[in-house]
Amino acid sequence: MSQKTSPFNLRQTWALWAGLALVGLLTLGLGVTVLARNAGHLTYVLDDAYIHLAMARSLAQYGVWGATPYAFSSSSSSPLWTGGLALLMHLIGNFPTLPFWLNLGLSVILIVLIYGYWVQHGLSQPQVALALVLLILAMPLLPMIFNGMEHILHTILTLAFLLALERALLSSAPRSTYLSLLALALLLPLVRYEGLFLIAVTAAVLTWQRRWRLGLALVGSALLPITLLGLWFVQQGWWFLPVTLLIKGAPGTGQNPLDLLRALGVRLGHNLGHAPQMGLLLLGLGISLWSGWRRERRLEGENTLLLIVAVATLIHLMLASVQGFARYQAYLVASAIVVLTPPLMRLDLRRWFSTPWLAGLAHSLVVALILAVPVLAGAYFTLAVPRASANIYQQQYQIARFVGRFYPQGTVALNDIGAVAYFTNAHIIDLVGLATRDIAQARLGGTLDAPTIDWITRQAGADLAIVYDAWFPGQLPSHWYKVGEWEIPDNLVCGDATVSFYALREQDIPTLRAHLRAFAPQLPPQVQQRGTYLRP
Repeated sequence: MSQKTSPFNLRQTWALWAGLALVGLLTLGLGVTVLARNAGHLTYVLDDAYIHLAMARSLAQYGVWGATPYAFSSSSSSPLWTGGLALLMHLIGNFPTLPFWLNLGLSVILIVLIYGYWVQHGLSQPQVALALVLLILAMPLLPMIFNGMEHILHTILTLAFLLALERALLSSAPRSTYLSLLALALLLPLVRYEGLFLIAVTAAVLTWQRRWRLGLALVGSALLPITLLGLWFVQQGWWFLPVTLLIKGAPGTGQNPLDLLRALGVRLGHNLGHAPQMGLLLLGLGISLWSGWRRERRLEGENTLLLIVAVATLIHLMLASVQGFARYQAYLVASAIVVLTPPLMRLDLRRWFSTPWLAGLAHSLVVALILAVPVLAGAYFTLAVPRASANIYQQQYQIARFVGRFYPQGTVALNDIGAVAYFTNAHIIDLVGLATRDIAQARLGGTLDAPTIDWITRQAGADLAIVYDAWFPGQLPSHWYKVGEWEIPDNLVCGDATVSFYALREQDIPTLRAHLRAFAPQLPPQVQQRGTYLRP
């Protein structure tokens, strides 16, 4: 590892400031566009952000870990993010833009961390500047700022873990490095449970390197907090894992190892089909690892990071998702680009070509092949931020306004709960199950049907239901009356462009019809309202 300059010498860090300026300018441009499209509202690009905000509000103001202050629910798969938001709300107040500003600040930390790593690994300022632009687009960083969730923090902790691991593998590493590594292993699964993939692969590599004590300590640090958290969930009557992980599900285990392998292969192919950039990044990791192994004939330092990121990426592709507006794989894209960039810049192809210019051209083509698709995919999501934010504003935010105006203390059945849970004090029946245990149990057991939904909503005294019909084929009670629909244009991130409003009792039809008519003038002009007044 070479160390050409101090990464924090102000006279030699123009690439850092250029990267930070780029993030600032892009954020400003997207922010202005979002505000212009959404009547001055900074609306997140996914409704899930409001679930975190709702849980943080319940915890900060009422001491309840739940999507509403009325009941416990394990509706967050990022306890550290939700708890951190609750702490900030307690200290400075409840502001819906709090996650945005927090993510913007975390983006600065992320850029500084990556810059320091690349400079320490010998990249010049022009190389760092170009690599930062590619990373900002490919990750993609801007959609992570505007999604209002934990994914930038997850990326920071992942990279900090990898950098601390690289230092810990040196024979001269101080004790503080190992303590930092253990602390990061403890935090990673709390911000995203996928952090366990990275810890498991790291422990396996360390065991292979005969450093099993360190590997075992990392596994213990990672499992301790989520085990305690899981036991608390069970004590509250829920499941050991957050219900979000259980409902989204993992590949079926089948009846034998062959079925399991087949399911894992199907998930891998499915994810690579939806995110081909992951396959190219795996190719780059493989090429760089092979080149480093040929040169050094040992698995240390940089080569160790390449192997760990590659295997963790494969595990994620077989067990987790790559959809969700690019957020689930953002930490892997960033990690791959960070550890790939130094060896890719040094990749020597002269032994394969007779002239230096051909070797240079081949090197440029290899780098372009590996990074072009990730950059284009990330740029697509960056440009789609205003459209996605408008979707949430036109649908989820308007539903929250409608419920807050006409059913402020009522009970509403929903399949997307975030905005309503955060912006109102309504009682919520979550028909997906993230905040309603009986629904979750029925869904997990494969018994969610019309009688079950009818019984649960009757028991809770629900006033109305606001749902996507396509999510409940044959599962909505036949005596519910569809009174109206809202349809948004150019849908990208909502579960459906059309959301339906149901009266659960015949005598409630005139009231719900009147509410929809009264609210119609307040809808954004792009939203089309239709009255149906029909049974499903």
